[in-house]
Amino acid sequence: MAGPRCQVHLFLLTRIGRSTDGYLSHIPAEHRELVAALRARDTEAALDLFAAHRREAFAVLTGPGDAD
Repeated sequence: MAGPRCQVHLFLLTRIGRSTDGYLSHIPAEHRELVAALRARDTEAALDLFAAHRREAFAVLTGPGDAD
């Protein structure tokens, strides 16, 4: 379940005209993988997962603005 801050960020994406299509469906799995790496104290995996998550978010922010 996403927290309020996550919901606000996703809402703001739609307010600036960014599409979240396809992005929202894989966020929970990304977060679960990151939490698992953190709990396992697997620093390398956590850093890799977080970097991939940031790249995906950045792509959403800088991609075509097609949210209506």
